[in-house]
Amino acid sequence: AAFIYVPLAHGAVLQPSTAAMSSIVAAIVLLREKVTTSRIFGAVIIVTGITLIATGSTATIGPEAWKGYVLSVMAGLCWATFTILIRYWNIGGLPATAAASVISSVFVVPIFFIFDTFGRIAALPVETLIAQIVVQGILAGVVAIVAYGRAVMHLGASGAALFPALVPATTLVVGIPVTGEWPTGIEWTGAVMAT
Repeated sequence: AAFIYVPLAHGAVLQPSTAAMSSIVAAIVLLREKVTTSRIFGAVIIVTGITLIATGSTATIGPEAWKGYVLSVMAGLCWATFTILIRYWNIGGLPATAAASVISSVFVVPIFFIFDTFGRIAALPVETLIAQIVVQGILAGVVAIVAYGRAVMHLGASGAALFPALVPATTLVVGIPVTGEWPTGIEWTGAVMAT
């Protein structure tokens, strides 16, 4: 929903950077994970790169952009909470995915019924539905969560939290053929630094 209000470069930066930085802070404060100088230095480089991506964008920002920024930050905080809870509960990727799926369905399915979302989904072209099932349902909904859960178990919450920093750079590159948005020189520099 955030991408309705903000440019691709902004939304793709805000959510993962919020997730990464708040996960690292929460891991240090709540889980008492050790912080090394190299990890702090790496986090500073990532934040600098992400900031360059966001500030280097030439995309037009509308009057309701604040809604997109709030939604992006909320999504990042949800990922950070997921990261910390996986580590705190000491559970693997598959149980975490199952729990996230069940808990999400408890909240989402009633909303789908209330707003007749199932009817609107059924009206979409079959190709769109298949693409969403594969990308959102299988890849993002299962594979990514299982892999991320395992990364948290092996690397710790603060270590795994650094990987969302790859999202902005990847989004910029994938966005070229998909949306036609070409990154600026500053955005390319930020993408290299964040990666």
